[in-house]
Amino acid sequence: MYRLIIVGIGVAAIAILTAGCGGESDQATAQVSEAQFMKQARATCAQSQKDIEALLTGQGASGTDPFEHMASLLKQEAQHLDAITGPEEVEARIEPLIENVLLVSEIIAQKGKNAFGDPRIAAYQQEADELQLSDC
Repeated sequence: MYRLIIVGIGVAAIAILTAGCGGESDQATAQVSEAQFMKQARATCAQSQKDIEALLTGQGASGTDPFEHMASLLKQEAQHLDAITGPEEVEARIEPLIENVLLVSEIIAQKGKNAFGDPRIAAYQQEADELQLSDC
């Protein structure tokens, strides 16, 4: 008799655990995670853009080379984007953009205002637009 009760409890426990592990909830979580990832990425880019605009309008740090400061802001943006975690496929789509943000940061640090004629900057901006991260 006790054996039947123990087996019945075991079967009930397995049924409860199995019901809680449906595939649809995993998919919904991934979608929410992707949306949250992109929201955080957009906020990071928007803050960087705000800081760069303040720098260019003379409201940023004074006494420093504005292009070196801009390069530093872009480097920070790349670090913040890299720190955001989300679904692997989303991170994989964003990784090339992060690498290009770092590249643009280096170009601006090296060339100053002459950097803006560099075609790699236009390519990076197009990539950001395609990822719906136009503030990056």
